[in-house]
Amino acid sequence: MDSIEHLRHATEEDASAAVAAAGVSLPIEQVATLATVLTGMVGGPVTGDDIERALEGSYVALPLDSPAAVLEALQRVLDIWMGENEDT
Repeated sequence: MDSIEHLRHATEEDASAAVAAAGVSLPIEQVATLATVLTGMVGGPVTGDDIERALEGSYVALPLDSPAAVLEALQRVLDIWMGENEDT
């Protein structure tokens, strides 16, 4: 699994590559699909529960229609993993 610090610097190109590598396309409408994409980005498992907790009450919501939105979802998951539940 990549370091959290490294993942904090992911780019839209990284997000686009992860979407393509997962064999999906935008918009991402399902939690399971986003879990697959983010698992590829972080190099380890991202669960549906991780995503639901990250998106609950957040400004980030499905469907995700751009690489920037995928990055925002990734950042929210990282926030949850690090115990930072506040939207920034």
